[in-house]
Amino acid sequence: MVSFQKIFLMKSGSIAMLQMMFERDTAWHSLKIALIVGTILTVINHMSDLLSRHFTAPLLFSIVLTYCVPYVVAATGVIHGKAQFRKLQNNA
Repeated sequence: MVSFQKIFLMKSGSIAMLQMMFERDTAWHSLKIALIVGTILTVINHMSDLLSRHFTAPLLFSIVLTYCVPYVVAATGVIHGKAQFRKLQNNA
């Protein structure tokens, strides 16, 4: 059984992660990664549609998601790196 205190800590941890995800340095690093990786994946996955200029709403949605996924992955990596750094600083 999960206690109320654990649920509160999980929620506050999630909020802290979301706040860190949109900090200026985290967002800038993640955006650069997302632009590079998202562009490569978009070309790989949608080259025929891009060349034929056949754009549909589902295609555009798929392309947006293709950029969002590497952003979230990169931001998560930065957040975990920051957390480890803060943990090391607190232990020192």
